[in-house]
Amino acid sequence: MSWVLSAARPTGSQHVKQVDLDSLGSHLGHLPADPRVIVSGNFATPYPVLAELDRHLAEYRLHMLNAHGPIPDRSGVTYETAFVGPAMRGRDDLDYLPARLSMVPRLIRTHTRPDIVLIHTTRPRNGFVSLGTEVNILPAAIESVRHHGGLVIAAHGGDHAIYPDCREEFMRAMGDAMRLGT
Repeated sequence: MSWVLSAARPTGSQHVKQVDLDSLGSHLGHLPADPRVIVSGNFATPYPVLAELDRHLAEYRLHMLNAHGPIPDRSGVTYETAFVGPAMRGRDDLDYLPARLSMVPRLIRTHTRPDIVLIHTTRPRNGFVSLGTEVNILPAAIESVRHHGGLVIAAHGGDHAIYPDCREEFMRAMGDAMRLGT
């Protein structure tokens, strides 16, 4: 699967640049030491993009809600969450933020401001994208990173006209939601 990335550094403009996965590192030059990276959790994590980001950052804070699947597992990565998923459960290096989900956006705007937000989206249509199944804290994270001049990396990896991401995890989650009537 090929991934198309839109990298936006909203300092002074809302310029969005389409980049490929191989050139992602060239867009990370103005980050502070030990940046905070908020990534789509649950089953909406763009794993190849997260792996490439991890390759370019020596140290960073990885903030994900309900992290599943393979996440970077090495020294230099500090794990942070308000909702512990299987990929972070039982880790000694986890910074757990005990908060109701409704309070996490406030934390993101004040105490845990991101330097990078990595999201999985649909392909742009008429200048808009959908966050799909993972919207719980991401609007607040995007708003905060845009306000503070950080970097938003929006990745999409599907070409289906109706449902643009046909990864098995998405389709299973969509099927379960329909079966349960949610």
